[in-house]
Amino acid sequence: MKTSFVATHVRSAAKALAYEVNRYHDALHELQRLTIFLLENTTVAPKDIDNWLEKERFGEDESGFWLGIPLYEKFRSGKAPDDAISHAWSAALKDDTGARERLYVLRGFGSHLKRIRERLPGAIWIYYQDISNTSIQFPYIDPAGAITPDFDWKSYHTWLSVEPEANPKREIRWTPPSIDYAGAGLILSVSIPVYLDDKFTGVWSIDLAQDGLLKEYLEQPPASDMEMFIIDLAGNIVSHPKIKTRISPEKGSLFQEDKAVLGPDFEALDMKKIAETDSGTLNLNESPGSNVKCSFKHLPEIGWTVLATYSATALMDETFTEMEKALSKIKKGDLTYRIPEVGIMEQAKVLVEEYNQMAAALQEQASLRGQIERRLAGKRIQVQDPFRGKPRRHPHSRGRDEKFPLRQQGHLRHAGLYARRTDQHDSS
Repeated sequence: MKTSFVATHVRSAAKALAYEVNRYHDALHELQRLTIFLLENTTVAPKDIDNWLEKERFGEDESGFWLGIPLYEKFRSGKAPDDAISHAWSAALKDDTGARERLYVLRGFGSHLKRIRERLPGAIWIYYQDISNTSIQFPYIDPAGAITPDFDWKSYHTWLSVEPEANPKREIRWTPPSIDYAGAGLILSVSIPVYLDDKFTGVWSIDLAQDGLLKEYLEQPPASDMEMFIIDLAGNIVSHPKIKTRISPEKGSLFQEDKAVLGPDFEALDMKKIAETDSGTLNLNESPGSNVKCSFKHLPEIGWTVLATYSATALMDETFTEMEKALSKIKKGDLTYRIPEVGIMEQAKVLVEEYNQMAAALQEQASLRGQIERRLAGKRIQVQDPFRGKPRRHPHSRGRDEKFPLRQQGHLRHAGLYARRTDQHDSS
């Protein structure tokens, strides 16, 4: 496997993953901007809120949540609209002024959240967590199936990742894989804080399936002796074709393997220094006599590093095979073949470059020789037969009609002279 080829594949995989990550970032920025705009520009009167709650027939369900009862019943019968949003709003907080105002302003978000989720096929849940300890979710969900009415959103990992003390720069943050409370399995969460008048007001988050973000080519590299995997800044294995995250039957509990299980070379790796380096290739010695290399590319957007290991011995074998192929080609007169320079063992790069330059020079000389030979051949044809394709004239014909032989032309000349003399005699 060629070093440059592996490095290129790692960069391509990292670039594709970064593209997917940035799509989620764009969606969160969109939600943040729209939320701030609506909260700053929507006039809210207590009577308007009361009318909304009455129209939607809000009430306390059997679990202690404050929600629209008709919509809840439609959901339970499978007839809820596809843009409906649910509320995780404890009945104990139904009179909280801040909760009433902000949930009222965001009441029409369903269609917008539906469009965002359609753009992000891997997204499972999109939800807003308010400073009042209330939230909205899309798609609609029975809140009692995931949490209790007294659930503290300020203790949830999405909130903790972006709250002011943990995130003073107010950036988007990803959290480690977790088990979805609503039963969606192993998920990743990405969140953005919402500030109103410079006051921390809430959090927008998106939960997505980890397998949906990690495309198949990350786990299925194009060569049998190549393994591709992902490690986070803490040294945890996020994805590996042979090592899976262990999930405990207890809801919300999982265990990620440390990179140390990959061998002493990986145990000694400082992932923060790797992140600072950004990309490169490492020499590993997994066992005595082994010659293994590892190409890597860091993704600062999510704090992951994409890595690929491969055998340097196989790289050497392939390099020699390419050189033997090239020499065989040139021996048979094929000057067009070049050894690919996109990937070759470092020790042979100068030799490969010299070969390719030599082959190019020989090909150019052969082309010039062919041009010269074709020109000379054309001149030989002209010298051998300069009158080819032209009617030939006798050097003494002086332009007379060439359809008659010279003797016939003499007879005609005498006949003309006789005719003129006869005419003169008759006239006299």
